[in-house]
Amino acid sequence: MSPDRNQEPEGAPFDSPTGFQYIRGVIIGFFRLIFYAVVAYVIYKFVMFVLAPRRRQRTGARTGGQSGVMVKDEVCNTYLPREDAVLETVEGENHYFCSQACRGAFLAQRKGGTAGAGRART
Repeated sequence: MSPDRNQEPEGAPFDSPTGFQYIRGVIIGFFRLIFYAVVAYVIYKFVMFVLAPRRRQRTGARTGGQSGVMVKDEVCNTYLPREDAVLETVEGENHYFCSQACRGAFLAQRKGGTAGAGRART
């Protein structure tokens, strides 16, 4: 008897190139994908570990360009950030003020020869 064309020979799903070898190729490809994903994750974690100290140092600094140094207004005795203060240099000394009004009061006191620091009304 001759074999029927529609009937597969014995062991066909595992012996034919479209059977077991195809399934084997899919499984091997899946494991390769998992392996490459794990390798990529390990490389990512290593790079983040190497770069993390630098990133922490940058984020640890104050943001907005402020140094965090507080200065005292000599007229009204108010403390404020140095970056927000009005600066006046008199005889080589820096004097900081909370407003132009306090700066004007200070300069008026210096010009009038008043030694004490008065309170400016703002």
